[in-house]
Amino acid sequence: MPPAMQSRRIGLALLLFCTGAAAGGAVFHYQATQEAKPRVVRGTFTAVSSDELQAAFHADGSEAARSPSYGLVKPTPWEDGSGRWQEGRRPDCLSAGRRAEIAVADIPYSEGHRSAKIIVSVRCR
Repeated sequence: MPPAMQSRRIGLALLLFCTGAAAGGAVFHYQATQEAKPRVVRGTFTAVSSDELQAAFHADGSEAARSPSYGLVKPTPWEDGSGRWQEGRRPDCLSAGRRAEIAVADIPYSEGHRSAKIIVSVRCR
């Protein structure tokens, strides 16, 4: 097969792959936003990963020995102590020991009923 034809086949394969990936991402985003209903949880951050993509949060009234871990999407919209909503920078209260109110959504990612728990907003208290 001539090199020019081989290049066209590779280009076509890449185009089809990218189109499929974009369509899959759009379907996931649509499903996630349609099916996820955030619930509000008040409590205290107990740990935050160094990359700030995971946070452990202990809910008020919970008697669990371990705090569940949640994913964080950047930028996470958040409300500061004065009541102003912020976006684009790290929430002031995103540190171990800080009080907050978080909105958590269970985002389905497989047909096996698996989901990721994601913090979709933070209110610093």
